[in-house]
Amino acid sequence: MNISLAAFIPLIINIAAIGFIVWFAFTLLNVQRDRNWHLREISKGIQEIARNKND
Repeated sequence: MNISLAAFIPLIINIAAIGFIVWFAFTLLNVQRDRNWHLREISKGIQEIARNKND
């Protein structure tokens, strides 16, 4: 049962790569959600201005 540490290095690298991909995906989703919120607020403001201009 002499298992070398070198046997675990590829496993550790794969786990780290998967963790990085998951972290990147969640970060990207949060940034997009924040961006969409800001764009929605800008759109509401523009619609309000247009509504006031037509009145």
